[in-house]
Amino acid sequence: MWREALAGRWKASAEELAADLQALGVTCAVVEAWRPPSAGDPAGRVRRGREVRVARGDLPALVARMPSLAGPVGDLAQTQGSGLCALRAEAEAVAVVRLPLAADWPTWTPAQAQAVGLSCRVCGHDLRGGGPARRVAYLSGPVTARGALTLTCGPCLPPVRDGVAAAAV
Repeated sequence: MWREALAGRWKASAEELAADLQALGVTCAVVEAWRPPSAGDPAGRVRRGREVRVARGDLPALVARMPSLAGPVGDLAQTQGSGLCALRAEAEAVAVVRLPLAADWPTWTPAQAQAVGLSCRVCGHDLRGGGPARRVAYLSGPVTARGALTLTCGPCLPPVRDGVAAAAV
C-alpha cells in the first residue's frame, strides 16, 4: 500500500496504515518507495512516498481480515518481488544498493521505468529485464532534478585503469 509523501490530512499515512494492520495482527514494515510520474504532471517528476509492505508469509493473515485483497495478493506470486539492486563504486570497494522503488516496479511499462531512471542513460537498455539480456546496473550519477535515478549498464561503463575511469560517462 503506497502513499505519497505529502498526501495531506485527508488520506491515512503509511505509518497510520501500518499501525492499523499491526493492531489486526498483521506484521508489516514502512519503507521509502518511488513511483513513476503521474500522467497529469507536466514536469514528469518521480513521485516519492512511503509504502506499507507485508511479508509474503503474513499475507494470509491480511487476506483473512480483508478478503477483497485476495485477487491482488494472488497476483503477487507472479512478480519478482520488491527489490531491485544496483552497484555503486566506492573508494575501495563496490557497494550493492537496494533501489527505493514501489513494490509494483516489475509491472511498470517501459516508459514508466525510463521516467524513474531504470534504463541505461547511455544506450537506453531497460535494466529491469531478466534472462539472457540482463545487464548489471550501476549508479553512475546523482538523482536528476526531476527525481529520476542515474543508472548505466555494465557494457556502457567507461574503462577503468589504475582505479580511475578513463572517461566520464
